[in-house]
Amino acid sequence: MDVKNYISSGILERYVFGEVSSQEKQEVACLSKIYPEIQKELFAHQLGVEKMVSKYSVTPPQELKQQILLKVSNTSQDHSTTEDKDEKIISINRTNQKLESNKNIYKYLAAACSVGMILLLAGGFYLNNLNTDLKGTIAANDNKITDLEGDYNQMAATNESINQKFEIVTSASTSKILMKGTESQPTSLANVFVSEENENVYLQVGNLPGISENNDYQLWAIVDGKPESLGVFNTENKEELLEMKYFPKAQAYAVTLEPKGGSESPTMENMYVYGGV
Repeated sequence: MDVKNYISSGILERYVFGEVSSQEKQEVACLSKIYPEIQKELFAHQLGVEKMVSKYSVTPPQELKQQILLKVSNTSQDHSTTEDKDEKIISINRTNQKLESNKNIYKYLAAACSVGMILLLAGGFYLNNLNTDLKGTIAANDNKITDLEGDYNQMAATNESINQKFEIVTSASTSKILMKGTESQPTSLANVFVSEENENVYLQVGNLPGISENNDYQLWAIVDGKPESLGVFNTENKEELLEMKYFPKAQAYAVTLEPKGGSESPTMENMYVYGGV
């Protein structure tokens, strides 16, 4: 797979903004766990979105409501002062007309203030909800980033372990012992890699039959003519190198089928493979 072309296709950006299909979503999630480059790029895009959201999130200023109420109060006082002066110089009939007109003005003013207050409260409510939604999005992205960091760290640790095992088994100082099938199990096969320098023993399961949940395979080292247990294992992952217990100066290795948890001594009639050093 061409990882660079996949990254430059823009699918990671669409994934972060939720613009991919369910199939593409599963594809990105799967490939990000297989390829560290894709996972790193995906993490960078999600972090960028989080920073952008944090930068542009706004909260309505608290003093805005007080400023509007203060202006409304000052306007009402100005109208009252003007009307008091006018009442001193107009006739009684005109005064009644003026009072009626003022009532209408106050009604319009009160209605305008009510509409303004409703718009102010509605705007504040909308901005508050928007801010809450953005905070929720940031929190969700934080969780995703934490999960991705955990997956990345786990993958990095696994890759490091694989590289260390590969260096040991390919080293010139490491011996490979081929364990062939016995007469009762002629098709069985397994390999043991022994590093006397690093005191490591790795087992490659190879071709061993599947077993029930009530049994385990057990690896043995023949040291000075006596069997020493190197640990139990199963056949869940035949391609994986299993690190087993180390015994120096072993003359041979063998695998037997034992009850779950292993045995203190090998069951010779259940020996599957054997190989001399």
